[in-house]
Amino acid sequence: MGNAGGSKHSRRYFSYFYKYLLSYVLFLILVLSILGAAVQRNFKLTMQREVRRSNRTSVVQIRDLMDTRLQEMERIALNISYNDNLRYYKISGDNYESKQAVKELKKYKSSSGFIYDIAMYYNYGNSGSAPGSRIYTSMTSAAPETFFNTLYHYEDRGVDDFLDMVKSLDTPKMYSARPVWINRSYKNELAAYVYPLTVNTVRPYLDVVFFIQKDTLSDMLKNALGEYSGYVYVLDRQGNPIFYHTGEQPALDRKIIMEQMQDILAIQNMDDMDLDGSRYSAAGITSEYNGWSYVVLRKTDQLIHDVNASKKVFQYVTAFVLLSGLIIAYFLANGQYKPVRKLMDVIPNRENKYAKQSYSNEFEYMTKTIMGVSTENRNLSTQLRSKTALIRDQFIMKLLNGKRTDSREQDSMQEMYGVSFDYPYFLVLEFLPDENRQMSNDKAEEENHREIRDLANFNLKNVAEELSEEIGRGYGIETVDGRGVILLLNLKNGYARDRYISDLAFRVRDFFLKYFGYTLTVGVGNIYDSMDRIHESCLEANRAVYYRLIKGYGNVIFYENIREKQKEKYQYPAMLEQKLVIAIKGGKSGEAETILLEIREHILNHSSSIEAVQCICFGIINTIMKVVD
Repeated sequence: MGNAGGSKHSRRYFSYFYKYLLSYVLFLILVLSILGAAVQRNFKLTMQREVRRSNRTSVVQIRDLMDTRLQEMERIALNISYNDNLRYYKISGDNYESKQAVKELKKYKSSSGFIYDIAMYYNYGNSGSAPGSRIYTSMTSAAPETFFNTLYHYEDRGVDDFLDMVKSLDTPKMYSARPVWINRSYKNELAAYVYPLTVNTVRPYLDVVFFIQKDTLSDMLKNALGEYSGYVYVLDRQGNPIFYHTGEQPALDRKIIMEQMQDILAIQNMDDMDLDGSRYSAAGITSEYNGWSYVVLRKTDQLIHDVNASKKVFQYVTAFVLLSGLIIAYFLANGQYKPVRKLMDVIPNRENKYAKQSYSNEFEYMTKTIMGVSTENRNLSTQLRSKTALIRDQFIMKLLNGKRTDSREQDSMQEMYGVSFDYPYFLVLEFLPDENRQMSNDKAEEENHREIRDLANFNLKNVAEELSEEIGRGYGIETVDGRGVILLLNLKNGYARDRYISDLAFRVRDFFLKYFGYTLTVGVGNIYDSMDRIHESCLEANRAVYYRLIKGYGNVIFYENIREKQKEKYQYPAMLEQKLVIAIKGGKSGEAETILLEIREHILNHSSSIEAVQCICFGIINTIMKVVD
């Protein structure tokens, strides 16, 4: 229990400050409990999905990058085969022609930073190397024996292995990186991608060899592991490793690779698997381009370490939010209660004759006091609620209804509310929005529609009054049913013409369509030079606006244009009505629909007054109801 109102008030109520504080604290605890439970439940699953997505993204990037490089080498090989300057008969001659071939190959090598060197060999013999045959590179050309003994000297391979390979190879093949002595001067590790080509023959005749540094391949693969330990393997169609990257870890046994990699490729994503005594998260994918497979493995304990670290961070954040929330709750409760405290201090306890009886809280105390003051000052309160706009609207409505006003009342309206009629001509326009909607049983929907309609009428009235300033002065009010706006227009000399009135009406209509999305029909009464005939112009505008049933929505309808048509007789579609009855009784819905369309055309062609249209419509509806009953 507390005295939040100060020393002037007895402690007969429980302070709302504590209620505010308790509500904020309970809300904070509830939110943190729900959030914490949801996060604890889904945190690990979310991290697993993220790890799986990361593994998948890495392996897809490796595949796409490698496919791109292989396609690039394929394109270079094809370009070499189509290059007339590299035809066998052109480069098999003297030393000058060999140099030209080297220059051509150097151009292809310079187009790709991925390739270390390009070699080209024409394979046309059945055994061994033919006399005069040479291997051309981007640096030089040499006989096969010289090439493998001096230029590119493999420790475990020689010219015979190369010749056997080119004779048996009919599809592109990647050979894993091996140590190679370059020009007998320095050692490098190079992988070889051999691309056999048929040039106007059935069997491969031209072999293009792309040498790729092991470091280049390793750079492509190591980014897939990121900061984690693990493996990245590239396998051929038979599951044999072509090249791989292990970081600081030792390479896996070939048997393990053959057994485990197939499982990974079959499942594509493995959250946890045992490999060589360690747990790994793995992802694999097979390229549709050449059937190679790509596998990424990361250590599970490192991934879980990140999860646990993230969970601990979340717990610290939760504790910090809870502590901060308690402090904020105190200040919010104090800030929310401050107006209550001020109100309680304003009300003198001893002099308060409205809340002498007991009360349970501050709000009940203030409510009883305010209700007492409100009851005592009811008449004054009623007068204060009378707004200037309401009085002005009542005066305008009085003129529209044809009630006379004396000069004293007009002078009073001009002095107090700014309503004056300084110009000689008077005219009434009625603006009626064309709403195509049905009543809804949903009270909230109807209330929302009413608020939108009130806003539309408010803007419509203001815009109409503002645009009226160009040709006179206008005063707008809502119609009795609240569905539209009536504008009393006091026209200047020289503006009492239809074109000025029409321009005003169309500008208001276009504004309404632009900002509220549906059309507006405008009824225009006749122009008179006497205030006594304002009521007559109002009736004419009202009658004109409802001619939208005939003229259609979104029009500006002058009463002068429809006055003569009201005298014309109308023809009731009796024959069509009889046909409609027969069609309905016979259950012919299609025929009935056609007849209804004919009745509509009849109305448009033969009915000029609104009364005629209403009579025909009511008659047809009454006939249909009788037939249905």
